[in-house]
Amino acid sequence: MDYEALLEHVKKRRTIRRFKSDPIPDEYVEKIIEVARWAPSGFNSQPWDFVVVREEVLRKKIADILGTAKERKGSAELDYSTPVQKLFRKKLNYQGILNAPVFIILYGDTRARVALPPGLDKGPEERYLHILKASLANAFIYMHLAASSLGLAAQWKSAVAFEPAHSEIKKLLGIPQELIAFDMILLGYPDAVPRPKLLRPLEKMVHFNDCGIEVFRTTEEVHDFAKRTKAWTRGQHLREEGRRHASSNKKR
Repeated sequence: MDYEALLEHVKKRRTIRRFKSDPIPDEYVEKIIEVARWAPSGFNSQPWDFVVVREEVLRKKIADILGTAKERKGSAELDYSTPVQKLFRKKLNYQGILNAPVFIILYGDTRARVALPPGLDKGPEERYLHILKASLANAFIYMHLAASSLGLAAQWKSAVAFEPAHSEIKKLLGIPQELIAFDMILLGYPDAVPRPKLLRPLEKMVHFNDCGIEVFRTTEEVHDFAKRTKAWTRGQHLREEGRRHASSNKKR
């Protein structure tokens, strides 16, 4: 693969939240994991385990756990007065993710720290967790790139990593105590076309040598871009939600 082909592939990889219910071949899942296991990891510790969930009953239970956990945690924090908050409230049960025929939860084995050199293997916990999560992030993005190369849509769900959902899902799936969830990827054939991606200008994010603080963004610029990207993300969510309702009504 030359550079231009790589760049085009990276541009094509996008988070898509609407899936067709068509099943994914086992071969595709195997190929995605085969790519991911070649990802770089701290001291080649390869701390990952990939838990593939295909059974509809289990996927529904995971969706229920995520929805219940978010409702418990989030309902007291939001007044649901804005359209986006109302949208998120509708989606608290997470049933929309069930059209994705495959879930893959990426777990990191904390026991893998023994692979680190002396000083790090028994060093501060936060230092090891940084190495562990960086390693898992590498494997996770490899999965996304592999999925898009196969023409699949992929969405990531970080909620599996936070309590109480984290413990409940581990119990449901029989995951060892020493493993921690990094993230979950939903896989399926795309049922939506993503909007062009909003990107920061290249010159605003690349700096050289002793560049000085004046070349970095001001707080005002950070806030301005945050407003724009929030609006872009909200628009994408609202459009997808509208299409989902239209599709549901049509089936009736």
